[in-house]
Amino acid sequence: MTKLSRINLYKLGAILELATGAALVVCPALVMQLLFGSPLGSGGDHVAQLYGLALLGLGVACWGDSCADQSQKGLMMYNSVAAIVLISFAVRGIAAGLMVWPAGLMHLALGSLMVWDRFSS
Repeated sequence: MTKLSRINLYKLGAILELATGAALVVCPALVMQLLFGSPLGSGGDHVAQLYGLALLGLGVACWGDSCADQSQKGLMMYNSVAAIVLISFAVRGIAAGLMVWPAGLMHLALGSLMVWDRFSS
């Protein structure tokens, strides 16, 4: 993978996490409804907002042309595990939101590209 395509891969990951994190902070109930197809329980808004802040932190850590190696590893791990969890939830019927499959497949694609990048160089 060329240096420019590596930069763009991690920048895309950072943009997606920043956007998702901001959405979770601003409108957690809507995001969770789109992913899981069910309303948040007591305290769910707060947990979703806290998760959104964590995604904002991950996005900031990976932003720019010089995403540090440790940040790349964190983004790779997050995308890979998020893919497994979201797809598993969808297959088992735990999550039935409109965006669970697109989000799971997006994380799968990004995580796979990041794993390939990490182990092919």
